[in-house]
Order: sequence, then structure tokens, then C-alpha cells
Amino acid sequence: AAPAYCPSMDQREFVRRSGFCDSGAFEAQPATITAVSGTPQQTVASHPFADPLVASVVDGYNNHLGGIQTTFTTPSSGASASLSSYIVTTDINGSGTVTASANDVVGSYVITASVSGVTFPATFSLVNTNPAVSSILRTGSNPTNAASVPFAVTFNTSVTGLDVTDFILSVSGISGES
Repeated sequence: AAPAYCPSMDQREFVRRSGFCDSGAFEAQPATITAVSGTPQQTVASHPFADPLVASVVDGYNNHLGGIQTTFTTPSSGASASLSSYIVTTDINGSGTVTASANDVVGSYVITASVSGVTFPATFSLVNTNPAVSSILRTGSNPTNAASVPFAVTFNTSVTGLDVTDFILSVSGISGES
């Protein structure tokens, strides 16, 4: 129905969704919210997640509901993320979308998306990881009788603050190494 001619409440005294108006006396109400993408996933701590978190809201007849206020909630301590928005309104396809960036604490956690009137929230399983070594390559010539052996260490992300104490020498078949 045309939203301009739609009363703010339906005949049951349920508030109609802003910008949407179901034809007939009753406004469709949210029945379920589900995570449709962005779970599970992981990223290096303090980095953005690759995929947005997308929740879908439908009514009791599985019709997608636009105009539904959706609240995303992160853990208040420990491993968590910051979101592009914590409250979003579903689009015409019933989808509410946010982007997430991991905080600096390593670990697993769950972000929830909820809507008023729906008992069970949608859940997104996320993991903040430590940087990982992608490769270690000897950069010098054959180290026979060399006083030192240089290596290039490549990580899966930019890292800072490293020094020689962050590495452990692992050898076999030689003696006197340090």
C-alpha cells in the first residue's frame, strides 16, 4: 500500500514499519532473523574482516521484511570487533548489513543481530588471529663457515616491533649453532 496513506498503527495497535505499509488491516511482523553471510570467518587482530555481516529478517510466511531496525551486539571485553554501525534498518530485501574490524585481542567470539519481537538472534562466529609467517627464505649465499646467515621472513600482514628475540633457531645435524 502507499506509505503516504498508511496509518502509523495497524488494527492490532502494532506499529507499522517506517517507509513500508502492508495492504490490509495488519502489518507483517518479524518472525525470524538469520545470518546469511559473514560467518564463520577470521582475520588478523586489528584488521577488517573480508566479508560483511548480513542478517535477514522474515515474517511468519517467509516474506522478507524491509524497514526493520536490527541491532548488532559485540562482546564488551576480550576478543571482539568494532562495527560500521550497531543499529541498521533492513533494506527492501529484508537484509541488514554491517562491516566489522577485529580489535587487538586474539580469540573466538560471537556477534549477535536481533530485532524486537524475535526471541532468537542471528549469530556470527568470528575469530581474531595472530599474524602468521607465510615464508622464511635464506637471503645470503651458502652458509658453510659463515659467521651469520640472513633470512627474509614474510608474514600474512604487516607487523611491527619485531626483533631477533621473537624468533627461535631450529636446526638439525650441526653443532655450535646460536
